[in-house]
Formats: sequence, structure tokens, C-alpha cells
Amino acid sequence: MATLSSKNGKPGLDSIEGSSPLLAIFLAICALAPIVAFFQPKGMVPVLISAALFGALGIGLIAGLRENFPRRAAVVLALLIAWTGVTALWALDPNAALVGMTKLAGNLIVGLLFLTTALLVPPVWRSRLLLFTSVGWGIGLALVLEEIIFNGPIIGGIFGAAYDKYRIAHVGYFWLNGCATVLLMSAWPVATTLRQRYGIWPAVAALAVLLYALVAIQFWAGVIAICLGCVLAAATFVFKKQVLIGLAAIVVLFGLFSPVIAQHHNLLVTAARDAGIPIRESKHRLAIWAFAGERIAEHPIRGWGMNSSKIIPGGDEYLYTEDGEGIGTALPLHPHNGVLQIWLELGVFGAILFIAFILAIIRYIYRSVPDRYLAAIMVGQLTIALTLGSISFGIWQGWWMATLWFGAGLIAAVSTAYVRPTVSEN
Repeated sequence: MATLSSKNGKPGLDSIEGSSPLLAIFLAICALAPIVAFFQPKGMVPVLISAALFGALGIGLIAGLRENFPRRAAVVLALLIAWTGVTALWALDPNAALVGMTKLAGNLIVGLLFLTTALLVPPVWRSRLLLFTSVGWGIGLALVLEEIIFNGPIIGGIFGAAYDKYRIAHVGYFWLNGCATVLLMSAWPVATTLRQRYGIWPAVAALAVLLYALVAIQFWAGVIAICLGCVLAAATFVFKKQVLIGLAAIVVLFGLFSPVIAQHHNLLVTAARDAGIPIRESKHRLAIWAFAGERIAEHPIRGWGMNSSKIIPGGDEYLYTEDGEGIGTALPLHPHNGVLQIWLELGVFGAILFIAFILAIIRYIYRSVPDRYLAAIMVGQLTIALTLGSISFGIWQGWWMATLWFGAGLIAAVSTAYVRPTVSEN
């Protein structure tokens, strides 16, 4: 196994020492993440901030930051932050745009810090990080299963949410979607840890139980995400080069042409019906995307400005099906599609920067990850993130971005146990 080397004879990963008390706190915070998300998904933001700070202090991050910081990703994200600030000049609410830019900058800085910390954590602590996080993941999954089996006694008892059978039958255990998302975004690192320690079948069992939980709570976006993630991970293991080239092509095509595709509402509804997707729910989501596509066409170059989705003209208009059934407002807070939201708010320049960021990740896997299994789980993780981001959440939601960084950090920790690319390829 290769070791991470540094230029000019500087220390590599395995030579970095750490402060035990601070790293112990770092591990505890990471282990608690799925449990915190069970009670309040928004808690992922303070979890990520505290974990990044304690972890960075614990390993003395400055010593390895210069050589190991993900520079390409940081440059693209810095350009994205700068562009969100520029869009405040014409945003529907300039103050909201500047606040959004500030929050985005903070989230990305903390995320990159956490990612680098997870990459540089000393080997013995790296192993403990993955083990402790796997234990926390198991507890989080057990809590979700308990809510399913006993009809939500914990969250219902604490927050007094409505758990009547009719609501559950129609919209599922919606309050568990946030926790399920955190479990999804850390599923591959946990499965890898189980595979390393106990063999392949415990890892497969963990993913199977997670899939059952996603189906039981009717989190269909999560079901689609994990299924696609498994398919593409398996395909990458066998045909790495071809899958990555195909994935890059899909990212470019979908990223550039999604506004046009979204406007063909009727074709999308027909496709959803043919695929067996519940037509009422899909009609509303597809109608939202069609509305977003229409608004994008009005300002395709510059967009409407950062954080303008919430107050976009016509967004509060109530929509009805052909038979007069109400399905919801035209744009409830955000388009529930990350690419469309970037197009809507930041225009073509924002879309190009987003595409460049995803392509940088794919390029890294293609060029710097020769190990087939590691490449496969990275593609599986990326597929889950892109799928959920395309059909579920607002892309600027703090807890969602924190969850993405948390999962990326765990993947970074796993990667150092397999193939360690040279620093010059970061």
C-alpha cells in the first residue's frame, strides 16, 4: 500500500500526530451525528462545525493544510460564492442574497475544513472514527426502525407531531426523512467499515436494513438514491472508466439542459405514470419543475439572484390537476431540484460552476483512485448525493450541505485506508 508523500520531504499523513482529548471529542461528535439528526436534522450544522473545529485543533491542522487542502474544489467553490454575491445586485431581495452568500461561505469553509481534517486524522484515530461513526449509524437506524414498528413514540412524545394512520398512509413517516438522509450519506463508509472488520455479509445486511427502513417510511427519493447508488457502484467496480465517462456526460447534459427538460411538463407526467410513480405526488413535483423552467427562461444568463426562489413571482399560485384536484403551490420555497435552483437563482454561470465542481470530483476518481472498490463506493456516494439533490431538498439548506460534507469526510477517512494518492493530485 502506498503512503501519502509530501513535497520537499515534509511529513505525510501517517506521520501527523494528534491531541488525544481533542480527537476523542471529535470522534464523539461524529458518532452522535446520526442520533442528533434523528431528533433534529438541522442539528447537523452545529455537529459539522464543532467536529471540524475539534478535529482541526486535535491534529494541528495547519501543519498539513498547505499540502493536503483540496485546492481545485476550493477554487471552484470560491468562484461560486463570489458569483452569489454579485447576484445580490439584481436579486429580488438583496439583503437575503447577501445573507445567503454569507451562510454559503461559512458552510463551505467549515465543510472543507472537516473534509481535510478527516483526511489527515492519524491512522489509529482514523480507524476509531469509522468504528465510532458506524456505531452511531447503527443506533440512528435502530431509532428509525423503532419509530416504524411502534408508530413514532419518541418523536411524537417529544414534539407532539401528528401520527394518525391516514397521514402516515399518504405521506409516510415524513419526520424521519432528515435522519434517513444522514444515514444514506454515511452508508457507504459504514458498509466499508463493516466489510473490513467482519466481512461482506454484515455490510450487505446493513444496506438491506437501511433500504427496508426507507421503504417503510415512504422516503421514495431515498429508495431511488440508494438503488441507483448500488447499481452504479457495482458497475464502477467492473467498468470504472466507462461508468465515470458516462456519469460525466450525464452531469454535463443534465446540468445544461434541465431547464428545457423541466418545461415539458406533460411528457414528464406521462413518463412518471408509465414508471408507476404515484401520479398525484409526481404531478406536483413536475409542475414545480415546469414552473421553475419557465422562470429560468426569463433570466437564463444572470438568474433571479441568490435566495430568490422563496419570493419568485407567481410562486405562491396554487396549482390544480386537469380534473380540478389541488396539488399545491407553484414553487414552495425552492424547486426541490438543486440544478434547477442554481439555474433559477444564479443563471448559466452558476450552473457552469456547479457542473465544474462535480466534474472535478469525477476527474479525481478517474485519475487518482486506481482501487476499484474505493472508486465504486465513491461513485455510489456521489450518486446518492446527486439523486437526493435532484428530487428532494433545497440546495442551500444548511443541514443538507452539512450532511454532504459529513459524508464526504467519512469517505475521505475510508480512502486513506485503501489507496493514498500523492498530494500533487489533490
